[in-house]
Formats: sequence, structure tokens, C-alpha cells
Amino acid sequence: MDRQEYLTGIGELYAAEVLGEGLANRWIQLTTDPIQKYKLGLFLQLESEAKVRLRPLLARHGVSLVEEERHRAAGAAAAEQFAAQSWKEAMATLAQLALPYAHRFQSLLEVAPPEDVPLVRFMVSRNLRAQRFAGSQWCRLRPPGSAAPTSPLLPWTALPPASNRPTLLSLR
Repeated sequence: MDRQEYLTGIGELYAAEVLGEGLANRWIQLTTDPIQKYKLGLFLQLESEAKVRLRPLLARHGVSLVEEERHRAAGAAAAEQFAAQSWKEAMATLAQLALPYAHRFQSLLEVAPPEDVPLVRFMVSRNLRAQRFAGSQWCRLRPPGSAAPTSPLLPWTALPPASNRPTLLSLR
């Protein structure tokens, strides 16, 4: 992989975070279940924070920071499809969709300049964590009134723990 392919790759991954943010944002709008809203709020936070973390990397290499609306719109369109599925089916599909991004970051890690390695390594781990999150027990819906366990994603976000979740449930 040459330098231009590396730059194209990090740009594609930024676009994927914009798509993921659009997906999570729209899906939150479509669901009425408060537990799903909370879990999707964590997913939205994960996508948003990953996008923000990538910006200095892109800027250092002169890659555009412009968020193309077509990527956000593609995410919103995907959310419509996810929302039409059962939660279990949607989480299984989401888990499968996350894995290629981790593999793409892994391929970039192999050629990343030394100053990029920590962030690219973080993104590999983050995408693997998102993939495991979507396929985990934690994503299974709990009976109404039962407490949701602490998400495995919380250490990867700046969000408050589940005990403070009412602020997240107000997302609309």
C-alpha cells in the first residue's frame, strides 16, 4: 500500500464514522423503546467520538474534514432497514457490518507512519469492540423495568454510566 492508498483509506474510514453517526442518529429517532434508545445513544456517542479523534490525523495529512451529506444520508437509510428488523436481527447485522472496518483499519496500521500508529491502533480496537458489542449479551433487550448492565462501550466513550441514563433517554 502506498501513501496515496493510505490517505484514501483514512478518508474512507472518516466517511464511515459519518455514516455510522447518521445511522445511529436516525435509528434513535425511529425507536420508541427506552432501552434501545439508551444503547443507540452509546453507539451514536462512539461514532461521534471516533470521528472527532480522526480529524487531527486527517488534517495532519491534508485529507478533507468535510462531512459529505451522502454518507450521513446512507447511514440514515440503513437505519430505516435496521429499525424494520427485530432488535436481535439488527444487532447481528450490525456486528457483521463492523468487522470489515476493523480489518480495513488493521491494513492501514501495517503501513501507518509511526506518529499515526497509536490512533490507528485505537481505531482497530474500537471497531473490534463495536463489533463485539453488537453481537454481545448486552445488546439483548431486557424486560421492562430491569436495570441495564453497564455497557462494554462506556470505557470507549465520554458518556456517563448507566446509573445516569435518564439524560440519555431524553434523546429524540
